[in-house]
Amino acid sequence: MLRMKSKNFNTTKQTAFDTCKKVLIGSNCNIISSDFATGKIEAKKSSSFLSYGHILSVAVETTVSGKTKISISSSSVGIQIIDWGTNSNNEDELFELISNSLR
Repeated sequence: MLRMKSKNFNTTKQTAFDTCKKVLIGSNCNIISSDFATGKIEAKKSSSFLSYGHILSVAVETTVSGKTKISISSSSVGIQIIDWGTNSNNEDELFELISNSLR
């Protein structure tokens, strides 16, 4: 099971889902799959000097309190043993971009 960072937002599921996709594409990620009904988005971020790339998993759901919960997980692609903190940085960066977009 993936470890996911989560935050709640005062917006609709549709707005949050669309914003997540827009932010991922703007971050040079390729959307692998997206399904609004399940609230799941999967994207791939290309490789860099320190990694073979990353798979970003996003889950968007409406909470009991009526807020929208966004959960994000980044995992390294390939045989990479050490992520040098890039997975956590990817998650934090996406949350910052999503938060700024939803303001």
